Amino acid sequence: MSLNFPGSLPLPHSFSHKNPPKKSHKNTIFCTVNSRTQVVLENNPKFCTPNYPDQFSQTPISKIQTQTSPVHQNEELNEENDDVDDIWLKLKDEARSDVDHEPILSNYYFTSILSHHVMESALAGHLSVKLGDSSLPNGTLFDVFMSVLTEDQEIVTSVKYDLRAVKERDPACISYVQCFLNFKGFLACQAHRIAHKLWSQDRKVIALIIQNRVSEVFAVDIHPGARIGRGILFDHATGLVIGETAVIGDNVSILHNVTLGGTGKICGDRHPKIGDGVLIGAGTCVLGNVKIGEGAKIGAGSVVLRDVPPRTTAVGNPAKLIGGKENPIRLDKIPGLTMDHTLHINEWSDYDQTWQLMVSQRLKSSMEFTFPLFQTIITFLFMLLIIKILNRSKTNHSTPNLPPGPRKLPLIGNILDVAGSLPHHTLGKLAKKYGPLMHLQLGENSTIIASSAETAKEVMKTHDVNFANRPFLLAAHILAYKSTNIMFSPYGDYWRQLRRICNTELLSSKHVQSLRPIREQEVSNLIHTIFKQSGSVINLSELIFTLSYGITARSVFGKKLKHQAELISLTDEAIELSGGFTLTDLYPSSKVISFFSGVRPKLEKMHQRIDELLDDIIKEHKTHQNEEGDANHLLADVLLKLQETGNLEVPLTIDNVKAIIVDVIAAGSDTSSTVIEWAMSELLKNPSIMDKAQTEVRRVFSTKSTVDETDIQSLDFLKLVIKETLRLHPPAPLMLPMENKEKCEINRYDIPAKTRVVVNVWAIGRDPKYWTEPERFNPERFVNSSIDFRGLDFEYIPFGAGRRICPGISFGLANLELPLASLLYHFDWEVANGSMKNEELDMTESFGTVVKRKSVLKLVPTVVHPPT
Repeated sequence: MSLNFPGSLPLPHSFSHKNPPKKSHKNTIFCTVNSRTQVVLENNPKFCTPNYPDQFSQTPISKIQTQTSPVHQNEELNEENDDVDDIWLKLKDEARSDVDHEPILSNYYFTSILSHHVMESALAGHLSVKLGDSSLPNGTLFDVFMSVLTEDQEIVTSVKYDLRAVKERDPACISYVQCFLNFKGFLACQAHRIAHKLWSQDRKVIALIIQNRVSEVFAVDIHPGARIGRGILFDHATGLVIGETAVIGDNVSILHNVTLGGTGKICGDRHPKIGDGVLIGAGTCVLGNVKIGEGAKIGAGSVVLRDVPPRTTAVGNPAKLIGGKENPIRLDKIPGLTMDHTLHINEWSDYDQTWQLMVSQRLKSSMEFTFPLFQTIITFLFMLLIIKILNRSKTNHSTPNLPPGPRKLPLIGNILDVAGSLPHHTLGKLAKKYGPLMHLQLGENSTIIASSAETAKEVMKTHDVNFANRPFLLAAHILAYKSTNIMFSPYGDYWRQLRRICNTELLSSKHVQSLRPIREQEVSNLIHTIFKQSGSVINLSELIFTLSYGITARSVFGKKLKHQAELISLTDEAIELSGGFTLTDLYPSSKVISFFSGVRPKLEKMHQRIDELLDDIIKEHKTHQNEEGDANHLLADVLLKLQETGNLEVPLTIDNVKAIIVDVIAAGSDTSSTVIEWAMSELLKNPSIMDKAQTEVRRVFSTKSTVDETDIQSLDFLKLVIKETLRLHPPAPLMLPMENKEKCEINRYDIPAKTRVVVNVWAIGRDPKYWTEPERFNPERFVNSSIDFRGLDFEYIPFGAGRRICPGISFGLANLELPLASLLYHFDWEVANGSMKNEELDMTESFGTVVKRKSVLKLVPTVVHPPT
């Protein structure tokens, strides 16, 4: 990152005595794109079925919002804004610290930062010093900048998001204050925000003058007409060119020498539209009115002339999709946030014809120039194969009668058979061919897939005790404090004690009911937030997740957490890594693979950070736990009391308490929000069912101004909607793997000891053997039906069954019913895309330990019953 210290530091005359003029202009267009900042990796962009020509289809894949954003009120963002509001205070603290270390800079820091009470004047002053010259004095620029910044607080909020983006994504950024003073990409972006505001007010002459000065000083050329979101990182930024009609979404990262330009002399809307979370590598040209879908990645030096679908990687001149036109590789992370520039062409699903040739050419080149290394690798793989064959011949004198399954390849077994973006779908298709009890060899792991109610019952009832254990998973061992949480704890005395604590104290119905005021207050906050944005496009997915997290965090600690965004991100990633599909889990005995995969150091670093955050949170909670009178019912207080004074068979350590807290926060937030999101999606696609659900809610609460839990039990049809949603969209479609302690027999097949078993809940819930029209959303199928999700009916087990059934069912349901009823009571809903009918809503899934929508749910609410 280049540093640009000013040559001289005059104090603009207007700092001390001139009030900035306040002007009002009509037809204001704001600088941010109408979308929310994506900090948790819950927003998954919308996908269309791939059908691309050699390069890219001209058909828009991700509809990027090109309308300008309304002013967001401070109340909208709640904790998110609290976080960015702290940045100015942190920046001043860093400035004081720098002055302590380098007193020679005291005058510079005082003039630039410490003499200012608000960020607006500091930014206006610093930019005016950077951009002023003899023909355009600092004082004049300061007046102009201050008039814009004081008039539009949305720009100031965007500045803070940009500061946070640079600090989080650029390893060269050691502090907020260094970014604010010296990083020219950041400064150029903020100068553009001011110029864009002036341009939108028809003050185009001065906007172009500012653009020219930014180009001369920073070597960054952004037309004032371009619309740029927030959370932007212009890394290095030299040579960056952005055209007049370009649009850049939120959380985008762009490196140096990038051009977002037009083609030829075409007029009108002629520049690229960049979706949220995009990463554009150095030296890239994106030309014409093309759309780069949300979460896409553009490789360095590429020339992009056509649309790039969401969550894909494009590279080359002309740019092509990694994975090919028929099956482009889908990214599971937001590259604009992770700053991951690699192409990842070593994934199994990458090997279509387009890339096989390139791989073979590179392999040939490697053999020519690095033959000893190639020979060593081949020798190692051959020896590994021989060792496995010998071990198998020594230990297996008779071949067990395993369930049927696809043919196994040497070393990798059936990994290729299950590779893909939606494994629960793939396993469901394989089960139709090989049967409801299917054997797979996943690396070193012998694995059974149960895909019917009968086989699931055998595993979780007939042989329940035998399969009550969990296999050793490296991620769970490290991140869950040696697997001492509820989810991954080995079967034994400690696990039974945790189960008893959950059932009788932590997550009992009585205890869940005591948390009712928290749920009602958080839902009320959600409804008021939506009410303020009625008639506008909202990201309901993000709002619902924020709600679920708020309820869960407050249920644990009594308030939302100081480091909530970071803790959410870490716990989400921890859950995904604990699913058992990392290389180290597929080959647990190979120390070589464990070493070269680099997974262990990454997990240990993540665990260390989670532990530090929890230490701070618990310490603060203990300090204030008697101030609010919540000590009798908060989950953290129950655990801490048991840890300190409980008469337990197996004493709880503070690490055990942390493991359980992470479990509750992660599962409680993700599961509830995902089910609500799918329920709203299905209701939108089925207007008659939506109408029936709304009619019931509005009838039951007709005498009230809001929905509360007093009469929630009267909503019989809403309960059917939730049950049907859980059937079609179980939050965890593949149950976490179980492992049998002793060999057993199921359906006359041998199941050797230490075999992993995974139940495909998704496939069972859509099996026509148990369900009429299984793909149809029909809540009334449960009318007069005794089928329930408590683990007794194995055709319907969204929360599992047997000893390992989810202990938080009561807690989860309480967090589903009230929010969903409130959304239906207060508002009517339409899909944001005006050209799309509600029935046409895309329902594509994005796989993870919890399966969410691939595209975020952007809707337009219309108020029916205003909240009080």
